[in-house]
Amino acid sequence: MLLEASETFIYTVLLILIAIPVSSVFVSLYAHLQGRYLNRYFIIQPRKNGGYELHQQPLLGFYYARERKFHRMIVEAIRIFQMNNPDCMLVANTLTFVSRSRGSMPVQTPRSLLTFLRFMADFLVLLNLANYRRVKRQWRIVQLIRNVHQSRPVYYVVVAEQPGELYNWSN
Repeated sequence: MLLEASETFIYTVLLILIAIPVSSVFVSLYAHLQGRYLNRYFIIQPRKNGGYELHQQPLLGFYYARERKFHRMIVEAIRIFQMNNPDCMLVANTLTFVSRSRGSMPVQTPRSLLTFLRFMADFLVLLNLANYRRVKRQWRIVQLIRNVHQSRPVYYVVVAEQPGELYNWSN
């Protein structure tokens, strides 16, 4: 009985550890085939209300992006979105970059989906090779994973529907 339970547990853990990278590869391939990549780090996904949602989905899997490069890439992705879709709204969903100044609103998320989203966010944190460094005597990767598991998912508007309004990312 105990042996069967431990086998089932190990099987489930291994399945989850394999499913997350494989699903990430499938999402990347599908987004690439659909032409949804804004740059090599960010994709857009259409929403039911006619707007779009911004997702971080590195094209090559592992990548190296410190804060400045990440900021530069997200601003570039927003600029490309605005050029191609001048009158559409762009929103983002996040577990890590939560700021009250961005006007974010909490999203009611079922527990099972929240667990999956946290595993996906952990996976993205692990993929960024720039996170494997020490900052103020702590590993950056540990800080980010702790933030992921202590935060609630929020939506925030990146680009409003009116053309010419770029969301202020300096806050």
